[in-house]
Amino acid sequence: MVASWSRTQSVMRRMPSVQGGIGGFDTEPGTLWPLGDTVGMAALGLLEVSLRDLGLRWRVLGVEELEVLAGRRQASDAGKLPPIRVDCGGLCRGMRESNAGDWPGLVEEFVRELLATGTAPGLGLGLGQAPGHDPGAAVGSWSRVEGLLRSRIVPTAVLPGLLVPGLGPEAVLCQPVTEDLVEVVEVRSGDGLRLARTGELAQWSVTRPAAVHRARENVRAEGLLETRRFTAEGASLISLSGTGFYVPTHLHWLDRYLADEPGWSERNGALVALPHRHLMAAHVIESAEVEHAAGALARFAYRQFETCPGPVSDQLYWWCGDELTRLPSDSVGETLQIFPTNAFAVLLARLRGEE
Repeated sequence: MVASWSRTQSVMRRMPSVQGGIGGFDTEPGTLWPLGDTVGMAALGLLEVSLRDLGLRWRVLGVEELEVLAGRRQASDAGKLPPIRVDCGGLCRGMRESNAGDWPGLVEEFVRELLATGTAPGLGLGLGQAPGHDPGAAVGSWSRVEGLLRSRIVPTAVLPGLLVPGLGPEAVLCQPVTEDLVEVVEVRSGDGLRLARTGELAQWSVTRPAAVHRARENVRAEGLLETRRFTAEGASLISLSGTGFYVPTHLHWLDRYLADEPGWSERNGALVALPHRHLMAAHVIESAEVEHAAGALARFAYRQFETCPGPVSDQLYWWCGDELTRLPSDSVGETLQIFPTNAFAVLLARLRGEE
């Protein structure tokens, strides 16, 4: 489906233009898709080749966002592929995390999934339908859609444009977790997914808290995470893992996972890391040993974040009283320095005094 790498490079050296309605831009491309973004340009070049060869028409809507619809070669099948707004952000992130030689395969998978299900694979965060299009049960009444909702915790950085309040009904249905993490609501249908929009709440006749709560409970109903104790750099840590994309969502029930762990105290809470979508790691705060454990957990999280699929965060957090707080850190060479918040500093002082 995707042409060879050498052919793609030749496409990338020139910006595509409108060619009889097949492919191309309706405006100056540099104003919509940043010309200085090497990965973004590579994705655009590969997509241009693949979509054009399939006879599909497309245009740039914004940064890393396209609209794809059937071309003249698919005229008889046009009803099978309505106009689709394609968020290429997930594809570009995947390319940034991969070797250049893997890029054609990633784009091929992306386009294959698009044609098969009308949705983008993985975190893609979507492939939303064009405005006015009714994708069926996913936007029907609450009774039809409530079982399809899922809550996912992702980096705030993946949704910058979608968090703008001015988008109104088109804004993503989400809420902040910390300054660098956000909880989004997805609608899953078959093997595909898309992001829910705030405008759909009126269609469902439910409040935002009700929709978010149901999305969380659907994740919880899929089963508990596997819990395992392990030691890293002499620190006692606990891993909570699963095969799905929603392990970080279980943060909402972390106190229940840790309630039977030695030394657990709701007053102290736990250090937490959310390195990728399949793993959460924690250290129960029991004594001033937490200072050593913080470094061990932070380094463990960074290694996982750098090497595993679906990265979420390389940061360290404090979970206490059902609230997650980021503990900023800085590393110079082999030295890792963690900067406690005022509340965490008070906790450390109390733990030192108790010894």
